[in-house]
Amino acid sequence: MMDSDKVRYFQLLKEEVEKTFNERQGVQKNLEQWSVNDIRDFQDDLLRKSKGSVSEKWVYLHFKKSGKTLPRIDVLNLLSEYCGYKSWEEFYGQRVVRAKSTGIKKIILLITVLVLLIIGLFWALGSSSKTIQITFSDAYTNSRIPTNSLMIKVRNEKSIRLQPDEKQVVLKVNNSDTLVVDGNYYKPVSIYVDKEMKAEEINISLYPDDYALMLNYFSRTTIKDWETRQNQLNSVIHEDAVIFQVHQKYDGIEMLNKKEFIDRLILPINSLKNLEIIHVEYKDTQIYRLRFVQNLDQNETN
Repeated sequence: MMDSDKVRYFQLLKEEVEKTFNERQGVQKNLEQWSVNDIRDFQDDLLRKSKGSVSEKWVYLHFKKSGKTLPRIDVLNLLSEYCGYKSWEEFYGQRVVRAKSTGIKKIILLITVLVLLIIGLFWALGSSSKTIQITFSDAYTNSRIPTNSLMIKVRNEKSIRLQPDEKQVVLKVNNSDTLVVDGNYYKPVSIYVDKEMKAEEINISLYPDDYALMLNYFSRTTIKDWETRQNQLNSVIHEDAVIFQVHQKYDGIEMLNKKEFIDRLILPINSLKNLEIIHVEYKDTQIYRLRFVQNLDQNETN
């Protein structure tokens, strides 16, 4: 191996070390973001698994920086063993074989993509497109839904957040397209466009996301019976839920567990007010992933 080749494969070994450490510690952190405590946890874990360790200075030199130097072979062997390989040579050998296999797969994939592009081109030339006008309403009340709380996606394209106060959305679609509409407080719905859909103007009814609305309501009202609300929140939030609070003022994100979130939502000290739900995911009919922002500039309502 040339020195540049060795350094490149050492970078791959660092990725393996990061993955192994995260799996064993139950965290999700990049090597470059390791704190002093993370480094100490790694040193202890390395000693337990591979019967060896490295200094804090070494970690800063080789992990938190992308240098052009390569560690000693004994350290490479130690890190390789930590990742489940017998030695650095075994790690390198497997990676070389994998790289060659990947190269062949890329060639096959490229050929496949070219064939699909040709097929897609013929399909596109034969397909018909139409312009449709879409309005949105609440499935329960039939009232118009503010468009600034909705997002729409056509096919596999990136979701587009709609502009405020749009009375309707005009889209150009093809037969066999799928429209996916989602909202902060509404459940996602998919609409399949086929040649039988002749209407140029359609209305899409969306069902409210009751749990998201409940969290928003709790954050904007005075709590009179905190025990009842605590029980309600316990029943709708998954035990392993991960909740992210977006801090606009500090341009950062804070991660909360179920108990921390419920305590802040119902207790008067350090309480959360005026929540705006950004994204919700469910598991077993309970909130499993939640992302929200607190609008500090709004007045609290009773």
